[in-house]
Amino acid sequence: MSSDVYFGGQSTNEGVEKLSSEFGVNKTAARFYIAIYAGLMKGKVLKRTMSASAMRHFLNQIFDVHGSPALSIALTSLRSHIKYYEGHYKTTMHAMRAVLLELEPQAVDPTNTDQIERSFELAVSKSLQDSRTARQDRLAHTNATPRAILVQTKVFIRNPDVVAEVLLRASGICEHCNRKAPFLRAKDRSPYLEVHHKRQLANGGKDTVENAIALCPNCHREAHYG
Repeated sequence: MSSDVYFGGQSTNEGVEKLSSEFGVNKTAARFYIAIYAGLMKGKVLKRTMSASAMRHFLNQIFDVHGSPALSIALTSLRSHIKYYEGHYKTTMHAMRAVLLELEPQAVDPTNTDQIERSFELAVSKSLQDSRTARQDRLAHTNATPRAILVQTKVFIRNPDVVAEVLLRASGICEHCNRKAPFLRAKDRSPYLEVHHKRQLANGGKDTVENAIALCPNCHREAHYG
């Protein structure tokens, strides 16, 4: 309903009447919700607040209908709202902060899984910097059922001969830490190592034996995140 008003499908008065007659929403509240939706879509600072559940509903609707770019703008509005409200009323909006932390990872390009992962890691980093009390307060207000999004991604079709050659070269020994593979594969009892490209394929690296190295899972994670 708020979306229809924002995009000109009906007037504000028509939207108010429909919310009132079909959903039993108080007309003053209906006008307020329509204004909030418009503010979120424009990234404006909201100086009046609403329940965290209603905010989550609005943001999820924006994401479902308009995608990550629109959600990113709406979350900018929510951040500004939290900053304004907490400063003005000298309080902490734990429930709203929980909504923000929950939805931030979705405000990225859904075709870029690396960006999604980086966004999530940033959210974790922010949480770690908070106090335990703040985290517990957010957890008390958060949605325990995670949202799922459909991700489209580009996958490189790697040369299996490169992987085979590198694994044979390693002979079950990690080529970084020089320790034995941590376990044997259940399917064939071969040492479990992961083949990593020194220069990533996404960055122009070649799928060659010379550009690849066999790593244990720990060293592989270090290669990406260390």
